Amino acid sequence: MNCATDISLLEQGAVFDVRGNSTALGIVFELFGLRQTRQMNTVFESQRVKVLVIGPRNYLLQSTLDNEVEIDKTLKPIGGNPNLSCTNVSDMYQGIEVSGPQALEVLAQATSLNLHKFPLGSVTATEIFCLRGIVLHERLDKYHLYIDRSYAEYVFKRLLKCGDAVPNSI
Repeated sequence: MNCATDISLLEQGAVFDVRGNSTALGIVFELFGLRQTRQMNTVFESQRVKVLVIGPRNYLLQSTLDNEVEIDKTLKPIGGNPNLSCTNVSDMYQGIEVSGPQALEVLAQATSLNLHKFPLGSVTATEIFCLRGIVLHERLDKYHLYIDRSYAEYVFKRLLKCGDAVPNSI
């Protein structure tokens, strides 16, 4: 790769899609020692999970894969709540990290989202190469993309090509 950007596949993690009304979501967050936030497109975390607020009633719980069984057991007792849906989607997502001083130039070719105005710690659902995905501004010059696993190789290879197309200096 010619540019100052690293593009790599992330290790598989535990991911749970959690949807529901605010009362039901509050129960979920209490189980993990968290206070619920209504601020969309943000990330918050405890020692056990990272929470990505995708929409007003849609959250993703993330952790390492070795915590998957523990999270599943924690959520099981509230599984009968008709106002709540907790689904293990760990096998659905593949994470891709794009980092480095020219990460924005690479990502500008992949998404129409204006990442120059995307604050640190923000997350949103968007399109990446016309595919549904999630973008997380993890740290300065570091972004995590989450793509349906069946399209991950395609997206990864396209990102590498985008990285090759970015000149070394701007």
